Amino acid sequence: MLGPDHRDTVISLVNLANAYYAEGQYEQAEKLFSQAVEITRRVMGPEHSFTLVSMNNLAAAYEFRGKYTEAEALFSQSVKIGQRVLGPEHPFTLSFPFRVCIHVSTAGQI
Repeated sequence: MLGPDHRDTVISLVNLANAYYAEGQYEQAEKLFSQAVEITRRVMGPEHSFTLVSMNNLAAAYEFRGKYTEAEALFSQSVKIGQRVLGPEHPFTLSFPFRVCIHVSTAGQI
């Protein structure tokens, strides 16, 4: 038995959240992405790449639910951590600012 904090369990949780997200069930996706962020921060650490991806997934769910303030805070936090930990040239880091730009556009801030 793997348990709720096992990496494979978290990956399954994220996969299910992605399925909800793809189906437009953003409330369900948000709940699961939130659980994934909580677990990955605790188990893998707040600066692990999987935690950063989980944070971005949750931020996207926030965005689609109109929670722009929460989305922006999470996107910004992941950009800062990614730049510091992964480096400015890492593919994850390079994709984060793009996501923030899309968020700002979606939120009508430009």
